[in-house]
Amino acid sequence: HELKAVVDACNGKDTGADCDPSVTKYDLENWAFSSVMDYNAGFHNDLMELGPYDKAAIQYAYNPAKPITEKFQFCSDEHVQDNMLCNRHDKGLNLAEITLNRIKDYNNRYYSYFFRRGRAFFGNYAGSMAVRYMLPVRTVFDEAIYQLVNASPASPAMKQATGCNTQMDAVSNYDAGGTKLTEFMVNTCDNAALEVFLLQNRIPKKPTDLDAVEYAVNLNLPISEFTPMGRADLALSSLLAKNFFRNIMGSGEPGAYLPETVDGKPVLTLIPGSIPLSATNGDTNRFVNSAIAGLQQIASERNLDPNAFVNANLMKISNVDIGDGRYYKSMATTSAGVTKVQNIGSIYEKYYAMAILGTRYLPVPKYYQQSLNGNVYLWPQTREFAVDVFSKLIQMDKHIAPVSYQSIDGSTGQAIIESAQDKNTQFLASIYSVLSFINDQDKSFYRKVRVFNNITDCEQEASRVGGKKVSVEIQGQVLCAFDDIDGKSIVLPMLSDVKASIEEVDKWREISLNASDILAKVNVEIAGIVGEEGQATRDKLIAGAKGFGPVEQALPAVMDEQFSGALSAMPQIPLFNLLKLNTQFQQATFGQVIGVLAQFVDQNVEGGIPAFLKRVEELQAGKDKANPTLKALEKAMKKMASKKGKIEGESLMFVDASLILSGEMNKSEEEKEPASSDKISDEELTRIAQFYIDLSDYMSQVSKVVNEIVEVRASDILLDRAISSLDNKKAPLEELIKIVRIYGN
Repeated sequence: HELKAVVDACNGKDTGADCDPSVTKYDLENWAFSSVMDYNAGFHNDLMELGPYDKAAIQYAYNPAKPITEKFQFCSDEHVQDNMLCNRHDKGLNLAEITLNRIKDYNNRYYSYFFRRGRAFFGNYAGSMAVRYMLPVRTVFDEAIYQLVNASPASPAMKQATGCNTQMDAVSNYDAGGTKLTEFMVNTCDNAALEVFLLQNRIPKKPTDLDAVEYAVNLNLPISEFTPMGRADLALSSLLAKNFFRNIMGSGEPGAYLPETVDGKPVLTLIPGSIPLSATNGDTNRFVNSAIAGLQQIASERNLDPNAFVNANLMKISNVDIGDGRYYKSMATTSAGVTKVQNIGSIYEKYYAMAILGTRYLPVPKYYQQSLNGNVYLWPQTREFAVDVFSKLIQMDKHIAPVSYQSIDGSTGQAIIESAQDKNTQFLASIYSVLSFINDQDKSFYRKVRVFNNITDCEQEASRVGGKKVSVEIQGQVLCAFDDIDGKSIVLPMLSDVKASIEEVDKWREISLNASDILAKVNVEIAGIVGEEGQATRDKLIAGAKGFGPVEQALPAVMDEQFSGALSAMPQIPLFNLLKLNTQFQQATFGQVIGVLAQFVDQNVEGGIPAFLKRVEELQAGKDKANPTLKALEKAMKKMASKKGKIEGESLMFVDASLILSGEMNKSEEEKEPASSDKISDEELTRIAQFYIDLSDYMSQVSKVVNEIVEVRASDILLDRAISSLDNKKAPLEELIKIVRIYGN
């Protein structure tokens, strides 16, 4: 007695045959179903009174002679598995809305199902959630293929009006008259128009790709208005399902997170040891204090000043609470000798998701009757999604799913959260993908995870597909991999990381072994900078600053006896003191000079800093522009000119652009020195621009020797870290190689 009531818009409420359009079933949530006999979406019957189906049934029972004029949609038990609109416990007017409501219900019930909450009995509710919610959401992918295979042809009139060959495409692209786009933003039946749309929006898809239409769905249209089982309804359902599983795989721990930029992408980095606000019992100081301790730990790991790092980032942190964040491990408490599990860790949630995405035989008769036994990798419209998610789990890449966040300072955004995973998720992803994605008819996934031991075979295969190749020797064994035809090899980045880690270990081992020789060379280089050999450079800087009062007065900070003495003493200073001294040293020397120079340029150059940087670029035309110090300073100058506040700074060991200009940039207009009414001449602009270039070259010399000193002092620590990093990167690679060799063939 599943009555297909949720998609029966006219009979989903007490409106009779007229189907009053002014009242929808959403006016009252309790009227979301049409019969007391319907399997509704809640645990209890939400219907507050008899629905139209019930009244019609009673009328037929007591007065069968009276005709029933309403046209009711109907499903019986045998239809449930074969019709996506006949599922029990669903809610919505089409597949997309049903899917969205399932996802909402899953998330709303997460806390109830995954936490004991004082219950005497607490069983495997995660498995129940997987069957009741994950499996129907996964079926969305299979249903799309089934509907495409069995689509009814469009009527001649609709085909002529829309260019669509199937009814499901026609109803999603145009209204009944074939004149107005509705559910898609472009006519997806017109390959030329779709190709232009994809190119204009920089979407790397071909119009013939089955998932290309997902990018053209009109997301501004209310979800309830999509035609049930139309192409747009199926495409939107697929998008929702992909995001649902991506969020499960990419869920992170509850706690405080720091918004950062990694490889050009916004990410949320988990602050170690932090707790979510919900775990503080209303004491927000506990949340803040745990975040401060975690920020200090991050700073120490990055060789930064902990206090400065906390001050710069405390107001940026964001709370990710239970729901958006999910504890990876199960936790238990023991009382009176009895141990009770208090929560089910998200590793089980990820495990069920992997299993459901990988399974090839769903319990749907119409699928296996037509031999539709694919999975998330074998179906073409979800293959890219499968490779992306499973490759990240196999590679232990923690950046999988984006979430919205709000920082303490009120700023909001969307970033990829650091997912909770370990070698267990890596092992499970490797096992399920190799077992489920490789078969006799499709070996493409095998190419993505295959590692060669024979370098000749590897080179021949790489040459055949024209792909990138990486080889590395580990403990006397040669490992080689090449990029797949589509450029999305899973094992090649892992092998590249191992190779880079081996090179890093070799680098720090060599520095550690040759530390005394390197320091001796550094002392010679420092003598060349501060001694007679460096006099020509100093004279050139003095001449370049002459006539530019404030700059000329500040210049001795980078060449006087105090500067020379501090630089000469650095090779003898222990690492921790060296790092602290380095920050103070750059602020008092080059930081001071560049700050004065920036202020002078801002006030005395016609056109300010942009005009100054343009002249610098003109002077550099045709010359080597590889100087990282100059690039860092130019970036800092540009940020200062745009008045964006304190800049982030470059990752240079010695010259940190954020420290060089932070003082000047953060001044208000009232705090700055009054500008001169006379601007410097064009000739003087050229001279001070050249001074800026010469100063950056001088800074590079100093930066080089300081970097060498820091590397020597830190070599033993960094060698240990490099070895640990190598072990961490080798482990998942070796595990994957073992699994592929056992199960891949």
